[in-house]
Amino acid sequence: MSPLLKSGQEIKVSLDYYKCHQPAIGDIVIIKITEDRNEIVKKVVGGPGDFFEYRNRNIYINKKLLKNSQGSVYSVDSKMLELYAKSYPTLPKDTYLVMGENIGGTLDSSRFGMIDVRQITGKVLLKSP
Repeated sequence: MSPLLKSGQEIKVSLDYYKCHQPAIGDIVIIKITEDRNEIVKKVVGGPGDFFEYRNRNIYINKKLLKNSQGSVYSVDSKMLELYAKSYPTLPKDTYLVMGENIGGTLDSSRFGMIDVRQITGKVLLKSP
């Protein structure tokens, strides 16, 4: 998640936050992809009701080209996103798109697709330096 999170940076995680709040665009979250994998940190970039497109290796949310925190455009080769865009042009209830900072994709929605809200296990709270 660099440069959004720095190597060795201390973070705090609220495991109860999403018991009474919905994930929001821009939230940095802890997610569990499958039971046999460790939890990972990603940023929420799309949520229920958002219009989702994937074309020419680019991701669009509500017709806006998706960029990382540095302003660089994501350009990913993703069969997973291609399939989801055809099947779900509007993100369904309780469904989220999460991405890392690498504009070429990483272990994020470009690899495993959309996630269910139940896969979000915590909210990352950044500590000031």
